Amino acid sequence: MGGWIGTALGFGSVSGFNFGSFAIAVLGAIVLLIVYRVVRK
Repeated sequence: MGGWIGTALGFGSVSGFNFGSFAIAVLGAIVLLIVYRVVRK
């Protein structure tokens, strides 16, 4: 999810394991959890 959002916003693609890819993945997971909580209410 984070990779797709990052690519859509022009941050580049997620390739391999590095700090940038990890940060994008974590941010994507947080966004997904927030959306889940809003929809579940």
